Amino acid sequence: MFALFDFQVVNTDFISLLIFWLPAYFFYSMSMRYLSSNIRNQRWSQVIDTILAPYLIFPVILETLHIHQRKFKVTSKKKDHSRKKNIVYALPHMILLVLSILAIIRFVRGKYGWALIYSSIIIFWLVYNLVAIIYALFFMLGRNVLRKSERIKAKTQVKVNFYHYHVIGTTNDVSDEGMSIVVNQDQYIPDDCTVDLEVKDGHYQAHLIGNVVHVRKHEKGWLYALEVKPVDDQNKSQYMQIIYDRNHSLPVEMDLWSTAYDDMTRNISSRMNHLKTEKRKQPRFKVHQPVTFVNGASGIIEDFNYHYVAMSHFKEGKGKPDTYVLKVNKNLWLVLKTTDRIVKNGQRLFKIDNMEELLENNQLNDLLKELNLI
Repeated sequence: MFALFDFQVVNTDFISLLIFWLPAYFFYSMSMRYLSSNIRNQRWSQVIDTILAPYLIFPVILETLHIHQRKFKVTSKKKDHSRKKNIVYALPHMILLVLSILAIIRFVRGKYGWALIYSSIIIFWLVYNLVAIIYALFFMLGRNVLRKSERIKAKTQVKVNFYHYHVIGTTNDVSDEGMSIVVNQDQYIPDDCTVDLEVKDGHYQAHLIGNVVHVRKHEKGWLYALEVKPVDDQNKSQYMQIIYDRNHSLPVEMDLWSTAYDDMTRNISSRMNHLKTEKRKQPRFKVHQPVTFVNGASGIIEDFNYHYVAMSHFKEGKGKPDTYVLKVNKNLWLVLKTTDRIVKNGQRLFKIDNMEELLENNQLNDLLKELNLI
């Protein structure tokens, strides 16, 4: 109000303000840190107040005039995916943000030397409140809701069964409708059919069915995200216990070394880097394996992901068949179907045409070992 509109709120001089305000501010900050331990501090208290302030003004005035709202409203527990509604609620904070920036520009412009020192307290509060308003905007705008139910960090043993195979892994997180599994090396889990999952955690054990949604590289191997569903009500009860009968994975204390600048830059960075939906459903790894097909065609397998192989230096053999057969040994064959796609560096893309047969005959691992793919 003072910096932008010249409205004098406090009639005092710089020395008096330091004598009365600075000790009070210092001891309030220290007592807040002492009483709230590492759970809450003065900055977050102001952020919460800034979030609520525009919507408490009129209720406070009405209460002052003994006008009470007698009707009780139940808060909706449904997740709201509408960003437009959040922007409407953030309008007061947007207005305050613009006014604060204009106030800082107007108040600082033309000042230098001792004038800036005498104005330091006002500049401090302008910047301090500006930070709180930015935090309030982050809160009001919310974040993208990517799932219907929140993932909870949990490390439990899980076994994935399909055909004659099983994959042992550890859950990274779990939710009512999904989970992610970490395995120490790339494994084939079919993404075009339903798989069975056995999850064990302490006294609880649940049998689920699921489908692979996407796969990505993980620091401890590969991470597979799956949509899951309990096979019956009894297993659903067990699975709910696995999810919720545990200590929560939320932070239990604040990082005292994290400043407002750190929090803001981290938040802005995460919002600028939009999360791209993973589309890869099988792990992909690089190889360099020369092969020769039955009809005399040859090439070098450079890229393999269980559904497709990318081949460099491919040379046509006799004729131009739609499929190329690679005889690995007398009982093991790899059938590749041609595609029209050319990937990077001129490599040709081939589709593996007999994957289901390899799985049914329990020959997938033998194929990978014979071709030095694992």
